Amino acid sequence: MTINSVFQSLPTELLEFIFNNIRRLPGSLRALAQTCHRFHTIINPILYSSICLRNLSCGEKFAKTVQSTSTLSSLVRELQVHYHDDVMDKVHESLLDTLYELRNLESLSIRSVPLKGVLEEQSNRLIGMFVPRTEIGEIRVSSAGHKLRSLYLGAAFKGKDKDWWPLGPNEIVFFMENLEKLCIQGAKVKRLHPGVFDRRVPPQKTGLKELILLNCDVSSDMLKEILTFFGGLKRFTLKGSDPDFPWPYGLYQHRFTEAYIRALATNTSDTLEYLDLDVSEAESHSDFTSLANLKHLIVPASIFKPQALHTDISSSGRRLPTTLENLVIKDYEREGLRTDVLIGMLKNGQPPNLRTIKYETYYHPDEFDNWETTKGHAWNYDIDQFRECGIQLIVDRCYDPSPMLENEAWPCECWTYHQIGTALMS
Repeated sequence: MTINSVFQSLPTELLEFIFNNIRRLPGSLRALAQTCHRFHTIINPILYSSICLRNLSCGEKFAKTVQSTSTLSSLVRELQVHYHDDVMDKVHESLLDTLYELRNLESLSIRSVPLKGVLEEQSNRLIGMFVPRTEIGEIRVSSAGHKLRSLYLGAAFKGKDKDWWPLGPNEIVFFMENLEKLCIQGAKVKRLHPGVFDRRVPPQKTGLKELILLNCDVSSDMLKEILTFFGGLKRFTLKGSDPDFPWPYGLYQHRFTEAYIRALATNTSDTLEYLDLDVSEAESHSDFTSLANLKHLIVPASIFKPQALHTDISSSGRRLPTTLENLVIKDYEREGLRTDVLIGMLKNGQPPNLRTIKYETYYHPDEFDNWETTKGHAWNYDIDQFRECGIQLIVDRCYDPSPMLENEAWPCECWTYHQIGTALMS
């Protein structure tokens, strides 16, 4: 028996598992699909389940394929659009028409904005097609995207002046009833206009579970208004530089962490479990105790600056919720970690459920740093001290700019995420 015949005799479930693990190599899958009828039957749904369009030509070919073979449109579960600068000013009617046909679409990423005719300051044609509409007599009209659960809108932020796009009427994303995860990058959110949507706005709370705002211009008052539309938000991320204020003025120095915490507490205090409030300039007196269900917290090291602690080094523990289990501290300025503050906090039993503390320092790829020390700080002793308190201390080194998690799925330069000022200048 040859190797090929053994491979073809494998159970369908095992072949599906193998093919799914190489689905990010579409060339290899296409070649396998052409070897025999059985492989074609198994591979074809996998090939079309996740599509990445990298340029206008690719998008037009995909549109023709879907329109010529209607059964293929039902196979698409994930779509990423990565059109970049060379086609930013072109109208993409074919993309809009194609999206309307993808009735089983669950995840959509529009990484290239603004796209004329797709994401515009004066139009919500794309997002509007995913929102159920009501006509006279409150009759529900079916719409595309009724299965859409994850939506990503935005592009890589490079720290340039005016490097943002206005959300405008696309704010309708906050009213999408079935959406569970929403990520917006590099957008300016100045005001909401729920009145313009008339009866298309759902009167009930939406089912959004996770909201991510990267490099966005959104005030704490605006955030408070946005959060009123969600009934059970569990995860919230606000991080990165404000694109309207380029480095060194855009690292949230004009914003106050406490105001964002109050906005979250007003609407999500009983539901929020994960908070990444990773702004580069956070007040050292920030109090998170109003978030009564918080379990995972990511904050900059400035939260634990000594001037906020005065003579009572254990006071920081009283600013953390008792439900907290995991704490991540990010040190962008490499000022070092106040381990005495944290040890004092733990010895006073605050917070009682904390089990893991992770400390991250950030570097350029061309910088050299010893894994064991940061500015002469040896970590082995501190790790032992934390272990005596029942806490695992993890010390890690990260690079900026760094690829986002999605880059592992579809590698593209636009998945790069910039955080600290030195990287913004590179």
